[in-house]
Amino acid sequence: MNIISRAMSLIDFHVAATLALRLWILLAGTITVLLVPIFLTQLEQGYYFTFASVLALQIFFELGLNYVLVQFTAAQMPWLHLTKDGCLGGDADRLHTLGALVSKVFKVYQILAILFFCLIGTGGAYFFASSNQLQLDQWLPSWLLMTAFTAGNLFFSPFLAIAEGTGKVGQIARLRTIQSIFGYLCAWLCLIYGYGLLAMPLIAGANLVGAVIWWRLDGKFITALRRLGRTSVSSNHLNWRRDIFPFQWKIAVSWISGYLVFQMFNPVIFKYHGPIDAGAVGLALAVFGALTTLSMSWVNAKAPEITKQLNAGNRFAARAVFRRQFTVSFLVNFSLTIGVIISISLMRVLHIPAVDRLPDGAVLNWMAIAAVVNQVVFSLAVYMRAHGEEPLMAPSIITGLATLAVLAFTGSSNIQLMMALYAGVLAFLCLPWVATLFFRKYWKESLHSVS
Repeated sequence: MNIISRAMSLIDFHVAATLALRLWILLAGTITVLLVPIFLTQLEQGYYFTFASVLALQIFFELGLNYVLVQFTAAQMPWLHLTKDGCLGGDADRLHTLGALVSKVFKVYQILAILFFCLIGTGGAYFFASSNQLQLDQWLPSWLLMTAFTAGNLFFSPFLAIAEGTGKVGQIARLRTIQSIFGYLCAWLCLIYGYGLLAMPLIAGANLVGAVIWWRLDGKFITALRRLGRTSVSSNHLNWRRDIFPFQWKIAVSWISGYLVFQMFNPVIFKYHGPIDAGAVGLALAVFGALTTLSMSWVNAKAPEITKQLNAGNRFAARAVFRRQFTVSFLVNFSLTIGVIISISLMRVLHIPAVDRLPDGAVLNWMAIAAVVNQVVFSLAVYMRAHGEEPLMAPSIITGLATLAVLAFTGSSNIQLMMALYAGVLAFLCLPWVATLFFRKYWKESLHSVS
């Protein structure tokens, strides 16, 4: 009861909206997990989850810039404010800096979206065609639509990130909740009516439609962004190499390494073990990923606030916010993960057929351990990156390379050994390294700054 009361006391509009989004994603993911084994064949299930892993190559195009945009925008906000009409007011230099940023990312993301569709669409089509498990007409239309919609979402993503950085975390979370509800409902109907893999693009398609509507109807904020862009095109207030690139390239390296850690499993298993095993692992990854996403709501919703407090010199306040949010986040994640493992074990005892679409118990246990460790690492990373730095480049690279070595060593032979070694890499290499950085540099620094 104490934990519940404490968690509830930390929920404001932004946390509530973010939590509502994560709860919906958890519910939608659960329903999808139940529907996929019923309405897709085991082969289609493998394609379904491997599609998502290949599309995650988006990180090689975005290169962590959206995260940097949130942090950079939030860092300007101590000198700026949202007016009653939804625009930005405050220090003129900071306004021009944001204007130059908006102008730049508009051009950059147009190019990135086109490149993503051309390169990933073509490369992915070749990869899936090489498996020769399904006929082209069973998966190619779905893949091309998914790639097109994802490219469109990539274009709009920086503007949503900038909006979050100004403090509109709750508003953007509410938008994403509406997008997700509409998309999942359409996808479920398509699954139920037998459209197979064509259901998958509807989720990304709904996100794109929602982003377009947001762009056109949130007139006051969009007008402010456009005005800033027009008045700052020729200004020298923003130096990309000085203001953005030093943080972004480290984030990019870390997130590319993160792709190796989190997204390479399905393509490797798809290639060496086939779509059926890839579908089982993908289903389990989706379950644990949903739990991590939900539990991270408490920390992520307060990331702009932590950044704002740090930039204003209020390190004690930033530290207090993080400590409260992290405690609740960890307890939620740990409890839900244990609950899932127990529930799946009971389903196996009761011989419920749906669990046959999941990996065996040993594989699930190792994946659960990895999920809990990841939640801790993600949380510590939020606090460290709120300082406008990327201290996790080296740990991310080494962890990514270690995971790649695990995949190379076990990819074609043993999935259980693969997951055991993966959990070991996270628990005995990544976590100690990240925790040491956190306590020695960032947490200790916060303590000294208020002593």
